[in-house]
This record gives sequence, C-alpha cells and structure tokens, in this order.
Amino acid sequence: MRNFKFRAFYRDDISLGTPLLFEQKLVDDELFFVCKEDNVIRYPFSNLFTDDDWIIQQFTGIIDKNGVDIYEGDIVKIFNSDLSLYDLFPFKVYFSEKYAEFSLSGGNSMSWHVCPYHIFEVIGDIIRTPDVMKDKIII
Repeated sequence: MRNFKFRAFYRDDISLGTPLLFEQKLVDDELFFVCKEDNVIRYPFSNLFTDDDWIIQQFTGIIDKNGVDIYEGDIVKIFNSDLSLYDLFPFKVYFSEKYAEFSLSGGNSMSWHVCPYHIFEVIGDIIRTPDVMKDKIII
C-alpha cells in the first residue's frame, strides 16, 4: 500500500533565510502540519493546500540507502547496484505533470524516473540546501 505523506515550507521563512520544516502529524485525531523544530507551531493540514504562502512537497514512496524518506524537491545521488556512484552530478526530484510520476532532473541525462530499483542517497533539498545543485561534482 502506498504511504501518502507531505512536508511543507512557509514562503516567508524561506525569503528570510530561515526555512522551517513542517511535517504532517496526527494530533488528537486531526491531521496537522507540525514544525519539526518546534512541535508547538502547527497548522491544519487542509488549510495549507489552499494557501499560496506554502510550498508543499509529497513523499515519493522511496527510501534512500540510509533510511531517509525521499520527497519531491530533494537532491539525490544515484548509485549502481554495487554502490559505485552512477553520475558525478546530483539530481533533483520533481513531480512530472506530463507523465504523472516522480522524476529526476540533472546529472548527465535529461530525465529519469524515480523507482525503487535505483539506489539513492538524499544529500539536500532545493529549499534548505539549494547550492548542492549548482554545478557541483559529487566526490
């Protein structure tokens, strides 16, 4: 069964350079986005999907080689089955509206599909660590 999870970032926090991560959590039988850094800060889950002040990112259903959930907006490395690095450049995870699937951009190819047969490692995300994507070679 597919596990639907989301995380969120408030746009004003991003522009101030202090993006707080909000994760979905069930609190007293109600779904909220709760601030990971401060569990007191929380917003009703449904409100964020109608508010343009939030960036919502969905869980891909894939977990990286270290047990980390992979979300759209994450920056990942791809490994071969023998754990040798597939590509020297990082990839960004995004949702392809055209194909209705999670895909990858970057590296030496135009686009990849995100699938459980690849071995990934999350090395950042486009909100908190955008510089990871800037013409960097992974060593």
